[in-house]
Amino acid sequence: MVKWLRWSQRPAPTALHKSRLVVFDLETTGLNLRKDKPIAVGAVAIENSALPLADQFQAHIQQHVESSAQAALAHRLARDEIGRAAPPAEVWPGFLEYLADAPRFAYHAAFDDGFMQRSLKSSGISRRWAASIDVAQWVLWLHPELGPAPPTLDRALAFARIRRSGRQRHDALVDASLTAQLILTLLPATRARGIYSLHELRQAIRSSARLRQMRTQ
Repeated sequence: MVKWLRWSQRPAPTALHKSRLVVFDLETTGLNLRKDKPIAVGAVAIENSALPLADQFQAHIQQHVESSAQAALAHRLARDEIGRAAPPAEVWPGFLEYLADAPRFAYHAAFDDGFMQRSLKSSGISRRWAASIDVAQWVLWLHPELGPAPPTLDRALAFARIRRSGRQRHDALVDASLTAQLILTLLPATRARGIYSLHELRQAIRSSARLRQMRTQ
């Protein structure tokens, strides 16, 4: 009886459109998780279905690596800029403090999550990095016509009629902001399907992914 009372008194999950959600993006020296490293992080918050301009995080990350000319061009970060930035062990505590307990979102989240987990560990930070919600999979759940594979960010933005307006490509804060704008277009359609909480969204995305996998087998 006591256990039932405790369970019944738990607060209901906070609705997605009323929560503080954090959308983040990493820029790295390449795509190889084993040898490449993050060189920039950008994050923006969504709160009450709005983007507070003051609620942002951005940092370059010092890495003693020889990034390729192609990567330097893509990220608009010269080697000397990366060298002058703060080392990961100084950047990540501030980033984790910024995140607080907010749910995290990223586009193609497995990529960013993998680099975050590895970089935190190599920086001597013991905090476990839980999986973020993949906005690419969220888009594909709501708009399967963009599949069968998850669309690129540029394709999803074009579908949602969100323009880069000449803004710099491959910039962590810019891509995080654009992904957040994309999420704002996904929230009404998600509520229309009866999904209101973070847990329900995770379940819906997972079920959709399993169903697609079964259809391709």
